[in-house]
Amino acid sequence: MPYALIFVVISAMHALGWLWPLDRLFVDAGFALSKRPASNHLVLVQMDPRSLEKIGVWPWPRSVHARVLDRLTDAGISEIGYDVDFSSRSAPAEDAVLADALNRARSAVILPAFRQRAVVQGRGLVTHDTQPLDPFLKSVQLGSVVFRPAADGLIREMSVTVPWQGGDVPAMSALLAGPAAFNMGSFQIDFAIDINTVPRYSLVDVLDGRVPPTALKGKKVLVGAAATELGDQHAVPVYGRLHGIELQALAFESLVQARALHAARPEAVIVGLLMITLMLSSRLEVLRWQTSAVIGGVLVTGLVGFVLMLQTLLPVVIPATAVILLVCAFVIFSAYRDLWANAVLIFRQRMNLIHQRAFIQEVLENSFDGLVVTDAAGLIVAHNNAARDLLRAGEGELTGHALNEFLPANKEFLFPAGEGEDTGGGARTPVVIRFNPHHDAEYYLEFMPGMYSRRVSRRDRAERRRGNRVFHTYTFRDVTQRVKREIADRLEKERAMEQSRAKSEVLASMSHELRTPLNAILGFSEIMKNEVLGPLTANYRSYADGVHESGRHLLNLIDEMLDVARIDGGQFTLNETLFDVNDALSRCMRIAEGWRDTRNRFITLELSEDLPQMMGSARLVKQCVINAVSNAIKYSDDGDAVTLRARVDGKGELVIEVVDTGIGIEADQIEFVTKPFFRAGGVNTRDAKGSVGLGLSLVDAYMRAHGGRLEIFSQPGLGTNVRMIFPAARLFPSEENETDQGAAPLGDEDRTPLPDNVIDISRKF
Repeated sequence: MPYALIFVVISAMHALGWLWPLDRLFVDAGFALSKRPASNHLVLVQMDPRSLEKIGVWPWPRSVHARVLDRLTDAGISEIGYDVDFSSRSAPAEDAVLADALNRARSAVILPAFRQRAVVQGRGLVTHDTQPLDPFLKSVQLGSVVFRPAADGLIREMSVTVPWQGGDVPAMSALLAGPAAFNMGSFQIDFAIDINTVPRYSLVDVLDGRVPPTALKGKKVLVGAAATELGDQHAVPVYGRLHGIELQALAFESLVQARALHAARPEAVIVGLLMITLMLSSRLEVLRWQTSAVIGGVLVTGLVGFVLMLQTLLPVVIPATAVILLVCAFVIFSAYRDLWANAVLIFRQRMNLIHQRAFIQEVLENSFDGLVVTDAAGLIVAHNNAARDLLRAGEGELTGHALNEFLPANKEFLFPAGEGEDTGGGARTPVVIRFNPHHDAEYYLEFMPGMYSRRVSRRDRAERRRGNRVFHTYTFRDVTQRVKREIADRLEKERAMEQSRAKSEVLASMSHELRTPLNAILGFSEIMKNEVLGPLTANYRSYADGVHESGRHLLNLIDEMLDVARIDGGQFTLNETLFDVNDALSRCMRIAEGWRDTRNRFITLELSEDLPQMMGSARLVKQCVINAVSNAIKYSDDGDAVTLRARVDGKGELVIEVVDTGIGIEADQIEFVTKPFFRAGGVNTRDAKGSVGLGLSLVDAYMRAHGGRLEIFSQPGLGTNVRMIFPAARLFPSEENETDQGAAPLGDEDRTPLPDNVIDISRKF
């Protein structure tokens, strides 16, 4: 808010023009520091004291001016600005001679128009316009030579056109500069142009022919008074006083050199002040006044240099006073604010020292946690009532007693560090202590120990202490409910683990007990099925096949349950050997060929020719593939396709895929299909008879045992892709690939015949 108020005040001062006198100082300094030469397009012909002395009369006969015009015209000048008043009549013959000379100049002459103000009694300030006589106006241009001083009495600006008898008349310097000058209204004259570099000659030298024609040819000429006694002088910056034609020459040079200066608009300056306010106010709020003063000094110095440089490079005048005043005001306010803040801080510190003890005691008493402060010897120096209650200390005084008196035996480890060692910056670890005083119900307190150490100052001469002052702090609270809950959770977890272990042991025991009679059933049914003891009727043979098939299915279920029990009990191990992947997958496909449901599916086998050997359990790998193929067949319709693929990917990993076009799996059930006894869609899904939901769970467990991973992609109605990925570390090049890369493939007579609905892709290439 104070910075905004400063901004508003300085912006108002700038808008009202109160700062312009100071701005002029910067502008004039820029003129004095950066001088530039004239363009050499303009020549001054001066009516100087030598010319007045040579001609000897005043006013001069107009024939003298006519001779000057003829000399200049003959020299081939481009244009003449003749700053002499021809508004009054002289001898008719003289006027005629001048009129003829003007006609011979062919409209290359500019004569002056004057606007004068005078106070007339009874009428106040009256403006009077004067111009050359009508005979002189026929073949000349009319140019204003009027300058209006600024508030300080110095001439700084010039108007390109001025109101004249109901219209506008251009300035003489603008007419000499050309049409480009009429694109602006008024401008500030650049007094950095060195007037002494403008070529100038005495009028009497022109009359006598002493000026070389080459010095005038093609140039523009200003003719006018340059003698003090003629009185055509004006107060200006930098130079002090200049003759009228010299001031016209500076205006001409400003236009020709594109140095017609324009001051920045007040609105733009106010916007700049606003931006500076927004940038500085937030930063000065957090800086010390010394830093603010340095920043302000750098900004002011940089701004002054920037303004002067910009005025030198571009025709722009930037009022710098407002910005400098704004920055200085900000720095002064920052110093005042810091001094006031220091005074307030000292007062507050004094009040804090007065009320510190009462405040600390109030905080201690209002805390729900127990708070105890001890000295280096462990004696209590401060505490609150909550500490008395939690320590069951009764109504006795705790101050002066050792904290260990109220703790269970052997709890001296609560002291976090030795005397004089500062651990305030280290991490603090809470300690839970079990209390059971006077055989009451036990409870638990959590202690958070800490230490504060005030070291002896070696620099302060007023220091009287000989050793560090050390205090131990203890914050503690009742955590009985939390500890009991953690104990209950731990016991519950142990019971769950024990139950799971017992379940696994029961399953393993039951499975082993079932395998003995089941093996006998399988043996006898196989004897009957193969008619070893004699032929059977068709019905008995069918019954024997059913008994044998059911027994095999039950044996598979028992094996799977045994594997589940071993996995749950952490007793599952791999029986690893080096086996051929191609052979293992071919065996899996031959097993699947014998399944009844396979006959109504399109089974495809796609094996890469460079399949490696793998270190692992061949039985479990084949079981993974068989389980995946079995699921694909069970959950597909007649006419659907089931594809078994195997390849080595770009990472060197073995990828085995079982892809079907069956019913698919819902997206929200994919994450559960690898759980034991889970069947996608529920227990009544389709007609997948004989399945208890262990297939994919065992595949997932077997893959993890091999260090691989199982990925399942599925979309209802489109099918499922079960992808088994084995790590590259388990793969080794096949012996055939190492010894005989160019061996011919096996002939058809060496291959095991496949049913009509099983397609081996390798036979197509």
